[in-house]
Amino acid sequence: MNRAGLDMVDADSPEQVKGLCIYPLVTEEYREAFKTMVKDVLKGEHRTLEFGAVGLKGRPIWLYSHAVPLRNEKGEITSMLSATVDITERKRTEENALRSAQLASVGELATGVAHEINNPINGIINYAQ
Repeated sequence: MNRAGLDMVDADSPEQVKGLCIYPLVTEEYREAFKTMVKDVLKGEHRTLEFGAVGLKGRPIWLYSHAVPLRNEKGEITSMLSATVDITERKRTEENALRSAQLASVGELATGVAHEINNPINGIINYAQ
């Protein structure tokens, strides 16, 4: 794992992750999909996955991985190579945009309801006058 990978998982040194299984860092919601990706790659397929994880210091992160099999000189799969990118900021931006759109929809709904209630009330007030 290179320095960028260590930073992604909040590791201070390679020794912190050497021999460590990555599965516990993947959030429960994505763990099976992650395991399936690894199995598929070790069968010879190329796979990508966007998933949630938690760094070694407890920081929630979003990652995108593209994994491919690595083969020896005989063509046998010996391991896999994964290029992983931290997409946490992009996911936050997407979530904020979704929240803004939802709030705008609620605002439009509230305006429509207020307008529908206001019309009969104006009629009652005018009649009473």
